[in-house]
Order: sequence, then structure tokens, then C-alpha cells
Amino acid sequence: MLKLSRKSLYLFAKLPLLNLGFAVAYFLFFQFGIAWSSLTSQVSLVWPAAGLALFGLLLFGMRVVPGLFLGALLAIQFLQFDPLFERSYITWGAAALNSSAAVLQALIVARINRGLLSSNLLVNLRRTLIFIASIFVCSIISSSIGVYTLNALGVVPANELGKTWAFWWMGDSIGMLIVTALFTWLLIPRIRQNTHAQAFLLLCAGVGLVFFLVSALGYIEHSEAQRLATAAREMTLAAQLDPRPWYQPSWLQISALALGLTLIGLLTAYIRTRQKHDELLRENQTRLEAEVLSHTQALRKANDWLLNEVVQRQQTQEQLQESQTALRAREQHLRSLLDNIPDPVWFKNLEGVYISCNKAFAKMLGQTENNIIGKTEDQLVERDLAEFFRHNDQQALKTSELHRYEQSIRVSEQEEYLLDTLKVAVRDEQGNAVGILGIGRDISAQKEAEKQLSLAKEAAEEATRAKSRFLANMSHEIRTPLNAVLGYTQLLMRDEKIAGNQRERLQLILVASQRLLGLINDVLDLSKIESGVLNLRKEYFDLHQEVADIQTIMAERAQNKGLNLITQVDLPDPYIVKGDRQKIGQILLNLLGNAIKFTPEGSVSLYVALLAGEVEFVIGDTGPGISEQELAELFAAFKQGQAGEDAGGTGLGLTLSRHLAEGMGGSLQLSSILGQGTLAHLRLPLVSENIVLDVRDIHQQTQRLQPGSECKVLVVEDDQASCEILVDLLQQIGCETYAAHDGREGLAMCQAQQFDIIFTDIRMPYLNGLEMLRRLRVLPAYNHTPMVAVSASSLEHERTYYLAQGFQEFIGKPYAFEDVFKALHNYAQVNFDGVTEPAHEENTVDDVKVNLHLIEPVLQELATVAASGDMANSKKIIATLNPQQLGKNRHQQLLNALRQYDLEKIENMVRDWLVE
Repeated sequence: MLKLSRKSLYLFAKLPLLNLGFAVAYFLFFQFGIAWSSLTSQVSLVWPAAGLALFGLLLFGMRVVPGLFLGALLAIQFLQFDPLFERSYITWGAAALNSSAAVLQALIVARINRGLLSSNLLVNLRRTLIFIASIFVCSIISSSIGVYTLNALGVVPANELGKTWAFWWMGDSIGMLIVTALFTWLLIPRIRQNTHAQAFLLLCAGVGLVFFLVSALGYIEHSEAQRLATAAREMTLAAQLDPRPWYQPSWLQISALALGLTLIGLLTAYIRTRQKHDELLRENQTRLEAEVLSHTQALRKANDWLLNEVVQRQQTQEQLQESQTALRAREQHLRSLLDNIPDPVWFKNLEGVYISCNKAFAKMLGQTENNIIGKTEDQLVERDLAEFFRHNDQQALKTSELHRYEQSIRVSEQEEYLLDTLKVAVRDEQGNAVGILGIGRDISAQKEAEKQLSLAKEAAEEATRAKSRFLANMSHEIRTPLNAVLGYTQLLMRDEKIAGNQRERLQLILVASQRLLGLINDVLDLSKIESGVLNLRKEYFDLHQEVADIQTIMAERAQNKGLNLITQVDLPDPYIVKGDRQKIGQILLNLLGNAIKFTPEGSVSLYVALLAGEVEFVIGDTGPGISEQELAELFAAFKQGQAGEDAGGTGLGLTLSRHLAEGMGGSLQLSSILGQGTLAHLRLPLVSENIVLDVRDIHQQTQRLQPGSECKVLVVEDDQASCEILVDLLQQIGCETYAAHDGREGLAMCQAQQFDIIFTDIRMPYLNGLEMLRRLRVLPAYNHTPMVAVSASSLEHERTYYLAQGFQEFIGKPYAFEDVFKALHNYAQVNFDGVTEPAHEENTVDDVKVNLHLIEPVLQELATVAASGDMANSKKIIATLNPQQLGKNRHQQLLNALRQYDLEKIENMVRDWLVE
């Protein structure tokens, strides 16, 4: 079923019916006006159709314009023009023009007086006069257009235009005044109950009737004059008659107009008097209503106030009872709280009289509470103590802050208290002091505990200092002889005459010494970490290359156990970072070493990748795994699992690794499944740096100073072995070397001659290395001479300290020869000859003279063993070969490849030599 909105229903049903009704009504009223026509031009004194049009437009507005226009068009054509003319376009155009004029004049009057028939209908005299005047003015439109249209059609002759226009204008005006008022009175019920509306309609209708009466009298007189003129013509008496013009009023018309206007004036006065009376009544009624409302509101407010007062008094009484109950409960709670506080609490007024106290205070004084309340200090304690109390009371009253002090109270010979006392002035809302609140605490036991704690702290600090001194001395005393072992071993290994089993034994000594050095470093690092000191030496390095170097170092160990070492690095190459390269390598070597040590078969893996802005190292193995109980204890110092105890070790590795990782801002975690293996997760905050590092040949072996490069060196060392090692090394590479056995001797040698660089120990008799440095810097010749500290006291804070004192470099014992060469190159500006390992080096004359066919079976065996990945047997075969058999360059290339654990390179080089 089609559902129409109210608006659609109005447009498609009600509005057409409304317009049709007005069209029919206009047609009928037009016909009624024609029937009342009094002139030959069919102009009526009262034109009811004009009144109908104005009423419709005042009530419905523009909505009835189509209906009114249609009714006027049809009425003019059918009732006015059809009897006179043959129907044509001209007649229809003339009818449309007259219809438009009739509707337009009514529409203008309605727009000027819009809202006149609204629901309020507030009409006054001014608005009534505007309504009447607008009717008379706007009626000119239809009368003017209509008369001239009829004249153009030949209906009204030219000599009748004025008279016809006047009667048409008067008919429209009277019709709108009378018929509009009449329709309003009949069809709008609310008008009949409105006094103002009644007066308005009566005045409009009265004006219309007056003008109708005057027009009718004029019409009657004019008709009678016409009739007499006609009779005179018939009786040849025309010359005797003097006919009056139609527009000249008679005395009768003037009298009627005067009488009508008088009546209208009286009616207007009546209306104005009635309006004033009504306004006065409304004002009195409004004033009375306002007064009644005011008195009613006053009474209501008074009643509400009384009711509220009663309720508030009841509430106040209830609140008072509740407050009294709460106050009693609060007093009980406060008393219970005070009595259960173990510390003495008291309150006294400004005169020093005790107002309240708790049981602890009464017990301390050996009194009861009742005996204390109402008394002063003089009545309770000795005079000196009372004076002390009053003095501190005055101090508390002088400030708004807490006044704190300690006081000793002796109650009896057996009882003495040391009180930590707090006093504060209690003030009212205006800030005036009303009393003093005191709280004390017996700190006798606390003071004794603090004393014992202080003694224990001093003992602990002394133990820590003793530990540090012991570790420093141990480090120095162990590193000094170890320097001799490592130094002589490195010197012997530089001798090319030593080969075969002797070189392997020297290698074993070197490895064992380095392992002992690593153990010492672990102990010292752990001690420093436990002391809260971890010194990091941050430098730029390629992490990708560092991982590759560590893989190279650990590859042989894994191969010797028959394990596969799998490495995957998901990092850019190069990946330059800034950090402590040595400590990062120490952690990775420790973790990989553990994985290889505790894995009997299978593989060990190292995976490196970026994760959430950090670098994560994951070391995994296929070993026996670790139980949850052992896993929880592995990071404790000197704690090992069962596998660690079986394999041996110190139990420091994991503890040290975790501390190092945390010291660098990272973390180290272990996860393991028993029987399947273990994973170590190392995460470090290593951010890639956008810099370029100098590429150095790490495979270069220093031999001697370049020709023309000279260097005069002084070695100051009190340990004979360490001195001989460094002097021999420097002499081997071509330096002019001098030795002194203490600082005093070294200072004397420097005063006697000039040296290019000085290597000096720190701890020496008579004059230590630091003091020698200070005295040399005073000498003009040694203001800028580079000095290198060489000491077994190689803790990081010691290194930093000596560099800050003015040493150009610090080399810790046992030292690597590369550090000595580096110091010579950087500070003495010397250059070295060395053997560099090119990818494809042409044979020298010496290599060409060598006949490789004599050792072809050995080379074939070496290529086969290298291809199988057997590092141990490769070392044994290479140890049997010497430079005389291979040539100097080939022998050096082979040794360099062996140091890199690059068996593939060894295999390729040997096969190339066999093809030559």
C-alpha cells in the first residue's frame, strides 16, 4: 500500500481542492456582481469578488493564487466578454490581463497586511487605518487596467472613461472592505471572541457602507438627472435644464458623507476607548497576578525556609550526636595509638605544663600518666635536664620546621636512655603556637649497632684494599716471570733454524703460557667487576671481521674434536661498530670454547644477526645439555655443572662473560634441553657506524728495520729476563739498543746521550719509571722524547693513570712483540721490512733455483691432508719443510696460510707449485 507523507497529501489532494473551491467561488461572486451592475459598462458599486480574493489571500496566502486567477479568467471571459464579442485570442488575452490585475491588487493588500488574521489578531487603530488605506490605494490597479482594456475593446467610450474608472475603483474598494470583514466574521470563530477583532471588522465595514451610501446617492441622483434630461429632450425642454457633472457631489451626498464620517469617528473613538480600557484591565490583571505570584512565592519561600530550618536543626542535632560519638571513638583510637607506640610521645602547653603523654613516656620517667599530666619538667626531672628541655622547646617554637636533637636521660643509676628527639610547635589556624609536641626514640641499641657496623665496614674496606693489593701484586709477580716465558718463546720461534718437533714444543709452551695469562686476566676481570669497576676500551672495529677471526681461531679446536663449526653472519660487510673489541672477543671465545669442550660429537654453531636495534649472537651445540637445577647455578663464580667438573676448568668463564655483557649494556642468557644441546644468547647494543677504517695487512710479519731507518732505544728494566728479552728483540730488528737496570741508571744514561725512544718499567728500585719520566721532562732535550711504559701492573685503571701522567703508550706484561713494533712505528717513526702474503706472488730468484721435484711426494701428501681438513697432520708435514727445500718466499707463504688456519689456501698453493 502506497504511503504518502502529509506534505505529499497536501500537494496532491488538499491544495488542488482548495484552489478549485476558490475558482468556483470567485466565478459565482463575479456573476453575482454582474447581476448587480448599475452601468452600461457593467461596473458595480459593490464588487464582492474583490472581497473574496482579499479574504483568501489573507487567510491562505500564495497557495490560492492559481484558483483565484483561474476563477477570474473564466468569469471575465464567459460572463463579461462572451456576450459582447466573439471568442478569440484577443478576448482571452484581455481576460488574462484583467484577471492578473484583480489578483495582483488583492495580493499586494494581503502582503502589506500579512499576519492580520493570525491566531493572536493583535489589531490596533494604526494597523486598521493602514489596512483601509492600502485597499483604496491598491484598488487603482484593477480599475485602471480594466477600464483601459474595455476602452481598447470598444466597450467603454472615451467620454465615459473617468466615470467608469471611478465606479470600478469604488466597487473594488467597497467590496474588499465589506465582503472581507463579513467573511472574516462568519468563517473564523475566534474572531467573534476577540474585542479588538470585532472593532476592526466593524470599522472596516462601516467605512465601506459609508462610501457605498455616498456612491449610491450619487448614482441615484445621476440616474434621475439622466431620466429628466431624456424627458426634456422629448418635450423640447432641454434648453431649460442645466445637468450637473457626474463627479460633482450633491448636498445630499456631502451630508451623507459627513454623517458617515462622523459615525466612523465616533466608532473610532469608541474603539480607542475600548482598547485603552482593555489595556488597563490587562495591566491591572497582570499587576494583580504578579502581586499574587510575588506574595505566593514569598509565602512559599518562608514556608520552605521554615521547613529547611527545622530539617537543618534536626540534621545539626544528629550530626552533633554523631560528631560526639566519633570524637569519643577518635579519642579512644588516639589514646590506643599513643599507648601502643613504643616511642615516648608527649604534648605540653606554652607554659611547659604536660597536657598529654603515652605510656612509653610515663614508663621512661618512672611515673604514671596521671602523675605527669598537669606538671612541669621541674617537678619531674632534675633541674639541669629541665633547663635542657626548656631550651629545646624554645628552639622548636622559633621555627615551623622540625627541631631534632639527641639527649641522654638518666632516670636511675640502672636506667639511662639516649633519645633521638623530634619537637614541633603546634599552631592554630591563625598560625599562633598553642603547644609543643615531642616524640623520642631510644637509639642506644642503634648507636651501638652503628658503631659495630662502622667497625665492620672499615674491616671490609680494609679487606677489599688488601684484596686489591694482593691481586695487583699477584698480577705483577706472575706477569713478570710469565713475560720471560712468553718473551723467550717468541724470540726462539723467530729463529728460522728451529723447526720440526722443537718448534711444535715451543708452540705448546706459548699456548700454555697464553692460557695461564688468560686465567690471570679472568680472575682480575671478575675481581674488578665484583668491586663495581669495569673499564671499557671503546674503539672502532669491523664486527664482521672480528667474528671471522674468532671462527678462524676456534676452527682447529673444533676440527681436532671432529666437530663441525657452522658460522652464519647476517650482517653487512663491513659492519663497523664502536665497543670494547677485546671483551667482546673474550665472551665469544669463552662461549664457543665451552660449546666445543662439552660437545662430544655433532656440531657447534655461531649465528649473528640484528634484532631490535641490537646485535644478537647465538651459540649452539649438540652436546648433552644442562639440567634446570645446574642451569640456575652456572652463572655463580666457581660454580660448574657435572660436565664442567668432568672436563675441568675454573668455573669463571660464564660468570665473567655475563658480567662483561651487562657491563657493556647487553645481556647473556642460557637455555638448554637435557639430551639435545644448549643455546647461549648474547645481545649487545652495537650500532653500525658510518665510518671507514684503515685496512691493515694482518698477515704481515715484521723482520727488520728498512735500510736507512735508524733508531736508538733505551730499555730501563730491573727484571733481568724481561730486560734481555726486549733488548734482544730490538737488536734483532736492527735498533741500537742500550739497557739500564733502574730509573736512576736510566736517568744518568739519558743525561749522557740522546735516545729516540725509551721503554721503561714502572716498579724499580731507587727511582721508579714514573718519577724518571717527570725528571726527564724537565730536561730540554727530553721534553718530547716518546716514552713507553712496560709494566706487569696492567690493570685498566693503571694503564689509564700512566697514560694520563705523560707516557705515550702503555704495554702490559707479558707483551706481544707486535705491540713493541707498533710503538716503534708510531712514536719513533721507523719503517720495517716484512714478508707480505700476496695472492699470487711471482717466484723470486731463490724460488726458481729450488728443485721441487725432490720433495714432490711430501707436497702431494700435504695437498691431500689439507684437502681432507686435517690441521694437525698438515702442521706436522709443514714442520718437516724448510726454506732451503721450498725457497724463502714459498716457505713464508705456507707459514702465513697455516697461521690463518686456511687449509684450502695451502692446498691450492701446493697444487700450483706441483704444476710448475
